[in-house]
Amino acid sequence: MSVVFPVPGAGGTGPGWVRGDCGWRCGRPDVPVLWVGDVASSGMHAPLHLCGDCLRQLDAMVWAWAHRRDGAR
Repeated sequence: MSVVFPVPGAGGTGPGWVRGDCGWRCGRPDVPVLWVGDVASSGMHAPLHLCGDCLRQLDAMVWAWAHRRDGAR
């Protein structure tokens, strides 16, 4: 099994991208999406696929959290 590191600027090209429904904020159907992992809620798990725009938003959220955690400004 190979590991795919999502590239927020990829915009739906490259390994791992498929056509599907974005499972994040925009919820757009039939767009290029990338599986970014599984999510858990109420004791259940489901795969999470994101479009390029939502992947960039998630990436920004993670970087912001990491900077706060590390005390960087």
